[in-house]
Parts: sequence; C-alpha cells; structure tokens
Amino acid sequence: MRTTNQLFRFCTRATDRLSSSKRDLNTPTINSKEPLSSNKWISAYGWFFILGGLGLLIVVASTKPDSIVVAFFQTLLFGATGLAILQMKKFAVALVWVTVVLSGLGAVFRGLIPLDILLWLVWLGLAIWYSKKQRLLRERLEAIAHPR
Repeated sequence: MRTTNQLFRFCTRATDRLSSSKRDLNTPTINSKEPLSSNKWISAYGWFFILGGLGLLIVVASTKPDSIVVAFFQTLLFGATGLAILQMKKFAVALVWVTVVLSGLGAVFRGLIPLDILLWLVWLGLAIWYSKKQRLLRERLEAIAHPR
C-alpha cells in the first residue's frame, strides 16, 4: 500500500510539472487556486497510457522479436497519447480514439476472442468517459481563465 501511495505522489508531482511547463497560446492557464478534482483521474488515465505502452514494448520485445516494429509504433502512439492527455492538449481526444480503433481492429484480426472483446469494450468505455470529461474540463478551464 505504501508503494502505491508513493507511486501516486510521484505521478501527481510529475503531472504538476508537465502542467506547469510552457504551454501553447491556445491553452488557457489557470489563475485560480481552486483544485480541479477530476484532473487526478485524467492524470491517471494519461499515466496509464504511458506505462501501458512501455509495458507492451517490454513484453513484446521479450517474447516476439519479429513484432518489435509494431510494438515500437504502439509504444510511440501510447506515449504520445499519454503526454497529450497529461498536458491537456486538444488533439488528445483524437489520439485516444485512434488507439481505440486500432485496438478494435487488432481484436477483429486476431479472431473474436471473448477476452479481447471485453478489453476493447473497456477501452471504448474509457474513451467515451475521457471525451466527455475532457470537454467539460476544458470548458471549466476556459471559464476560469476568461471570466465573463
């Protein structure tokens, strides 16, 4: 339990550093000290993508050396998606949907295995959740940055 808390604190600090790094001019900045409670789950979702991509690369590289190119592409896609989520970029939603579509195609081409279908449904549910949450969070950030 202690290790989990330390990992969570490390990820939270790293997310705060990424959030405070230089952003493009289209991303609103927060001038308020008001905490965004939903930001923790979005940060966890971003770290899930980054760690999932690295785990995928390690597993595939150790078991199937002939599919290392595909695993490397998926790792880059997962890493870019995770960083886009952590930095709250607008194109993060599109990257999430690209990963959902590619994982769905993978499930179909590997054969309709019930566990693959179940995992794809989880990916789909998380993508729908993130799409809604990101839109609401962006509206809230813009309301804080540009009060009427």
